[in-house]
Amino acid sequence: MLYDLRAKLSEVSSAAKKRQADAAAREASLEESLQLAQQRLAEEKHRAAKSLEDQSRSRAALATEQAALASTSAAKEAALERCLIDERKQRMRAEDREQAERAARAHAEAELAHAVERGRAEMKARLLEAQPLNAAAAREQAAETARAAVDVELVEVRTALRLETSKLIEARTMLESTAAELKGRLSALETAATRGELLAERLAEAEARLAENAAALHARHADVDEMGRELTDTNAKLVAAVQSAADAQRERSAIQEKLDTALLEAAEARHAVATLVLREVSVVSGAAGRSNGRSGGSYPGGSAQEEADGQRLRAALVRQEAEREMAAALEREGKLKERVQAVLGETVLLKGERDLARAEAAEAKRRAAELEQLAAEERMHAAKAQYSLSTREAELQAAREQAENSAAARVVEAVAT
Repeated sequence: MLYDLRAKLSEVSSAAKKRQADAAAREASLEESLQLAQQRLAEEKHRAAKSLEDQSRSRAALATEQAALASTSAAKEAALERCLIDERKQRMRAEDREQAERAARAHAEAELAHAVERGRAEMKARLLEAQPLNAAAAREQAAETARAAVDVELVEVRTALRLETSKLIEARTMLESTAAELKGRLSALETAATRGELLAERLAEAEARLAENAAALHARHADVDEMGRELTDTNAKLVAAVQSAADAQRERSAIQEKLDTALLEAAEARHAVATLVLREVSVVSGAAGRSNGRSGGSYPGGSAQEEADGQRLRAALVRQEAEREMAAALEREGKLKERVQAVLGETVLLKGERDLARAEAAEAKRRAAELEQLAAEERMHAAKAQYSLSTREAELQAAREQAENSAAARVVEAVAT
């Protein structure tokens, strides 16, 4: 029984050492995988910090360009408002002058027609009332009077025509100055359109940079996803390690049960040895006497006691070794649990950073779309203003030509009359 107990104890010790070596190997592999995961996490954190810096720079550049675009748009709108107000004032002045000229021309024509009719009536009355003898003199006098009146009226008409001509010259000068101002404004609008094109080019460059940043972010997101998959594999390995630790715990429990059984068997053996020793001592003491019984019974009793003490010592050593192995396994299990918790926390933090980077990329795309829309609206307003100015310039040119043609026709009619 003692030899069997020793064999069992040696088997249990060798199995415990083997399991301890396996646990150490698994722990070393887990530590290596954890170091690789931590190294990759550090690299990913560095990449995420760099991407955040690039995004902050791009956001600052976009904010600067947006402010410049807003100030330029406000200046353009103010200039267009001033141009519209000046054009309205000039149009009102031209209309007032044209109405005054029309009224003056109508008044002059009415006076001329009235004078002609009056001269004709006077001539008819004089011809009817005059004597036949004085007909020639009356006709001559009437002709002279009519000629003088016609000369006076012609002088008045010529004076009025000169006034109208001077007014037309003034109107032409004003129209030319207005055309020059419109040309200047058109050149200013062309300059503004050029600036808008430059802003559009800058916006295109900014969009290209944003596209590059978005591509880089997508690549980094792919790396983050890959890292997440690796972390998932690591978590699976850690779960397997925890399962192995649980198996080791169960094995330790089984070893403890076997050890308790061995200790119980050793106690039974010690009890049996003590019973045999007592029997031998009683037999020897009854046969040979008290002194001889002491001297003769000391050898077998002492050898049995030494054997029992050695067995007890070996059992205590085996138990202490098993307890040390259990304590070391429990400590390794606690460390593994702490590392698993740390890896899980870093995984959650990395997922949060990845979601934040995706949200910032979406915000940058939205701002780029808003800037592109503002640039398109600015170009549309500039095109509308240019079309309005060209239309007004054509209307003013047509009005000027019409006024010149009507004035020339009236001069010809007056000269012919």
